[in-house]
Amino acid sequence: KRSKSRSVDHGFAAPFDLDSLRSKVEGRFDAVHKDEDEQSKRLPPPTPIKTMTYTVRDRDTLTSLAARFDTTPSELTKLNRLAT
Repeated sequence: KRSKSRSVDHGFAAPFDLDSLRSKVEGRFDAVHKDEDEQSKRLPPPTPIKTMTYTVRDRDTLTSLAARFDTTPSELTKLNRLAT
């Protein structure tokens, strides 16, 4: 017959040095933020989208306005935050 007992390893881990662990984690976050800052300095600022104000009139549609202003209905929807 096989024995039903099992051996179990009761090893103990060294206690954490919380200050040391905290400084390592904070150092990694600082390095990530430093990289993000350097990347943002290298990228040119986004070109602002040129817009104008137009008051919608009776019988205007997205398609007719898009044709009038040389754009697409989906772009007008996006720029004006319209529900689809």
